[in-house]
Amino acid sequence: QGLHAAAGLDSVRHAARVLRFLDTEASAQALAREFTGLGVDQPNGWEFMLGLFGSRYPGAAIEAMKVNIRAPDHPVTTEYLESLARLEIATDPAWRPPAADASRQEEAREYWDKFQDHMQELQRTAVESAVASLPSKTGAARAITLGGIVNAVGDDTSLVESLRPELIEAWPLLPEEMRENLIEYRWPLIASRRMLPVLRTLVNGPPPPARTELAMTRDAALRHIFEMNAVEGRMLILRDVENPSANPGIDLVRLFSPQEISEVASPAVERIVNGDARELDFDLLDRYAEAGALPRIRAVFEAQMGRWACQPQSAMLRYFVRVNPDYGRSQVAASLAARGTTGCY
Repeated sequence: QGLHAAAGLDSVRHAARVLRFLDTEASAQALAREFTGLGVDQPNGWEFMLGLFGSRYPGAAIEAMKVNIRAPDHPVTTEYLESLARLEIATDPAWRPPAADASRQEEAREYWDKFQDHMQELQRTAVESAVASLPSKTGAARAITLGGIVNAVGDDTSLVESLRPELIEAWPLLPEEMRENLIEYRWPLIASRRMLPVLRTLVNGPPPPARTELAMTRDAALRHIFEMNAVEGRMLILRDVENPSANPGIDLVRLFSPQEISEVASPAVERIVNGDARELDFDLLDRYAEAGALPRIRAVFEAQMGRWACQPQSAMLRYFVRVNPDYGRSQVAASLAARGTTGCY
């Protein structure tokens, strides 16, 4: 009851650990019921998963996990499917690994090849059960189960394509972490023009702080829009490049033509000189600014020698080395001498 009634995260974690170490048949079933995944939406997921693998009642845990796959309100993530398969093979005496023996390495390799094949078979069976459960799944549980399935079977093109429209339709019900992961790292699973409205909504929101997960997801969304509609994508990327409050990645600028890059590099130099530059401006200086900007950038750099943060200092040094190697070498040496103050190595 503490898992749901406790007021604070520490109390919830304590309740999860009690359940993990209680080690009864009932606690094994409860662990299976509570476990959904290992993401930020279930911060105590490791406690539940480790409790399942450490239980003296693995049979009860496995059966409970299989029942939960069919439960309408239980979300089934990729971690859930993988954990069920690993738990099944770990508790099967026929699949206990052979003792280490240097003289029987070929046998060991053969065993582990068969082990991996069997693991995949078990996971496919779990996936099939999850697919069969979809008609009865409801709300967020159904959305998360769709995401869990396509993540688990990324190489099964036909299954991914058949579930993709349903996953996109259920997009608002997916946890934020899963949405970010799909856009940034698993795009082929959802690559479709049907995603354009989702991507547009994402990039039309306020720009997030630089170097955050949201910023990287926004950059990925801009790139995907560009891939599907180059005219619209270029316009949206340029909007962020020109917005002092946004900080898109330099990889997006590389999608521009040389003429377009030249047009955005000059304002970046002005912002550096005026002291209101962002990270992208220093990257633009590093890669694209012309030698004619050297006197102004040199004055700015030397005025703050020993006090620059690492990223802008490195970008300016690379610019110096590119456009005037002799001066660049002298400033690298000076910056190395000042590193005890800057902390930039």
